[in-house]
Amino acid sequence: MSVSRKLGNAGVATLILGVGAIFWFSPRGPALTAFGDIAPLVLMAAATAAMLRNALSERHARVFWLLLGVGCLMWTVNQWGWTYYEVIVKRELPDPFLGDVILFIHVVPFMAAVALRPHRPRKDRKVLLDTVNFLMLLVWWVFLYMFMVFPDEYVTLNVPVYSHHYDTLYLIEISCWCSLSAWWLPPPGEPGGRSTGTSLWRARCIRWAPR
Repeated sequence: MSVSRKLGNAGVATLILGVGAIFWFSPRGPALTAFGDIAPLVLMAAATAAMLRNALSERHARVFWLLLGVGCLMWTVNQWGWTYYEVIVKRELPDPFLGDVILFIHVVPFMAAVALRPHRPRKDRKVLLDTVNFLMLLVWWVFLYMFMVFPDEYVTLNVPVYSHHYDTLYLIEISCWCSLSAWWLPPPGEPGGRSTGTSLWRARCIRWAPR
């Protein structure tokens, strides 16, 4: 492992420990709430910028990085909603909250990015097929959301029921994404296993937490 990678891993570990210490030892109050909303917002915005920058600079895997950027952007918009209500206007989130829909849908571009398998040779890629796969993923997860969550969220509001259905469906969605990432992660011996494969691994290890 190179020195730069060791330093990067040490920095990430230090950041995680520092954030954990702040949440563990800081008293509950507006300051902690603001930190808990603003810090993830900044990290997600930085991740969005990094993904979109890669989409502009890496021609070989441009669509892959673009999809990851779209997913991170949607995640950032959801976090901005939390920050707006809890930090700026100092109110509880409304029920239903539009950001819940955005948070749920943001995983679909991540799935589509992994399904692209950008480590494949160019001759094995078909733009039309990849587009159809993305649209099928989107329609499938939107259908599940409309069937399981929407009636108790927007038709007849039932917060305990729709919250339970939402958390369950979101957990299933995240599990599917992680399983796809692990399945299509190329081993180190294959072409792309050291570069693109590492990128896929890092992409699926982004910290997530249903809120």
